[in-house]
Amino acid sequence: MKFFYKIFILSFALAFETQAINFSVIPILKIGLEDAEIKVSSHSESLKSILSSVESSQFQSKSAKASAYPNLSLQATYFYQTEVPKSSLGPVGSITFGTHNNYAIGPVLTYTLFDNNKESKSAQSYDLLALSKIENYKALKKQLELNIRQVYFRVQYALKELILTANSLKISQAEQRDIDLKWKAGASSRLDLTQAHRDVISYQLKYKQAQTQLANELRELIALTGVGDELDTSRPIPEELISSTPRGIESPTLRVDLDSLEATLKKFSATPETFKQFTAPTDNHPELQSLNHEAESSRLASESEKSGLLPKIQFLAKSQYIYPDAILPKNIIQNTIGVTLSVPLYEGEATRSRSALKMSEAMSSEYRKKQRLSDLNRDFLKAHDVITSLHSQKLLSEQSVHEAGVVEHLTYQSYKAGKNRYLDVQDANLKLLEAEVNHAKIESSILMETAALSYLSSIDTK
Repeated sequence: MKFFYKIFILSFALAFETQAINFSVIPILKIGLEDAEIKVSSHSESLKSILSSVESSQFQSKSAKASAYPNLSLQATYFYQTEVPKSSLGPVGSITFGTHNNYAIGPVLTYTLFDNNKESKSAQSYDLLALSKIENYKALKKQLELNIRQVYFRVQYALKELILTANSLKISQAEQRDIDLKWKAGASSRLDLTQAHRDVISYQLKYKQAQTQLANELRELIALTGVGDELDTSRPIPEELISSTPRGIESPTLRVDLDSLEATLKKFSATPETFKQFTAPTDNHPELQSLNHEAESSRLASESEKSGLLPKIQFLAKSQYIYPDAILPKNIIQNTIGVTLSVPLYEGEATRSRSALKMSEAMSSEYRKKQRLSDLNRDFLKAHDVITSLHSQKLLSEQSVHEAGVVEHLTYQSYKAGKNRYLDVQDANLKLLEAEVNHAKIESSILMETAALSYLSSIDTK
């Protein structure tokens, strides 16, 4: 008897507990989908890294192109020698061949007349490598857009699940209050009282679990956007629940205000009628463009290396202020013009190996491009099929939610009339929650697959 009396007292206290939560002092995280897409790009260190890598390739290209122009430099030399050769001239003395101090200074002009386009091909290779990285930047940006959308949709689903669970908890608490009054009046059994109390505890547990899942998804959203790192996400609550929170919940640490799942579904989701806006992946997809430029870059780099096996001709012109003038201790201006020819005779296959290495890298990029195109087309068709199925499931799910709601209402009315057990009420309540959560999951899945289609499509659908 004492056990059931304690249950009654606890239930009575819970039923009439007043909420003392001051929501005005609780921080709020408010971010729309479009704002999240903008912030994820500006926050990504990976995108910044690729842009720096693009600049690196562009500077390498400029360096290689510089060889197409004459090179003008100032050249200076100095040396001191301790012994200066002398020759005796007999009675008349001796003659010195040179001086202790020797120096020369003046401009030197060099220009490559022929190198079989070695440096030109090298510059083109770096240009293509920069283009490859630019396409890689576009691909990563699309990937980040996909990631933030899917994370955002998961947060929306978690919010919806928490709202639905909170509504079920409030219904369970209302039913418990009703049973408390009936038990007090002797119109309800102790079994019903215990089951009602257990039902409330069960939904409180589901609420905590849904809240924890929302907290985890919020951390993913915050990490991608960089918004709200300082916020405590341990006990978040949807903004929609502020005016009607269930009784007995812990004070929330964060209010969350995102676009509603229903509004996003109307604006963003693909339907069988709108599939034509998405095109199957082609060579225009940034990932494939990146691999294509990468392959061409490696081919040109291979040709550039192979050019090193041919003769190289350079022109040289210089004008120098020299001391001494041969053996005479005086200054002169010496002008020189010449041409040099260099041909590698033996280098242990070094150049051929470097050329073969770059050609192998080109073939590797080609194979990866073909495989990636196959993978993208496979994923595109899978997403297409999944969305078609999900829309069919959505129609059935809507019907299931409607009928579960009707059953839940009729079951409770029948219980109040003494025709059903409270266990039947619990079962009907749970099935309604499951139907509503499943419907929200289907809607979220449609959004997730639509985001995947947008990423896989060769045409930007934004």
